[in-house]
Amino acid sequence: MSKLALDYGHDRIRAAGLTDTEYMICILLYNGENSSQDEISEALALNKTTVAKALTALEGRGLVGRCQNPMNKRKNNVRLLPEGYKSLSLIKGICEEWLQKITDCLTLEEINILSDISERALIEAKELRKKTKVR
Repeated sequence: MSKLALDYGHDRIRAAGLTDTEYMICILLYNGENSSQDEISEALALNKTTVAKALTALEGRGLVGRCQNPMNKRKNNVRLLPEGYKSLSLIKGICEEWLQKITDCLTLEEINILSDISERALIEAKELRKKTKVR
């Protein structure tokens, strides 16, 4: 479903100067706290090289910052910078707008059921990925 949401807002994401991957990373950072590059990779199911390239591009535009994790010197924490929040605030509603439009045909009860089922399926999908991931 997230792919369909990205397709819906593709032109606005591009107009903001972001690739789909950069947008997903920014949304993840916007909705959460600092994350490591590995955590971003894991959360978005993207390979580390793709995430590293996107972070370098975002850092170069002043949207994200990386700093060494004081607890683990081999890891960097990534955070959205003020300019990243500013840029993202202009387009962050794309997925929410899309979700609203596709659920307009549902009752409130159906939306709650869909939300519950989706959450449970997502948890199960993450667990399955952990179990089957080659280390």
